[in-house]
Amino acid sequence: GQEKLRDAEHVKALVQGMNEHEERMKEERMRSLQDLRKTLDEQVKQPKNNALAKDDPLDLEACGPASLQRFSGEDNLHNDRKKIQ
Repeated sequence: GQEKLRDAEHVKALVQGMNEHEERMKEERMRSLQDLRKTLDEQVKQPKNNALAKDDPLDLEACGPASLQRFSGEDNLHNDRKKIQ
């Protein structure tokens, strides 16, 4: 009798501990999802393309090395041709 009672109390304590752990994990996942949602919402508010539109001088303090690239296929007169059409 006494041993079965101790075993039952032990099982009860294990189940309670597992439930508490599961609840903590659930809360952690919810916080993580909320952080992700916040980050995505902030990114959606940012402009789609904040690249320089013209051949203005580069501010090297604000740009990375990739900003120095210039592709020979760039069509700087596209807007002018589009207006003519």
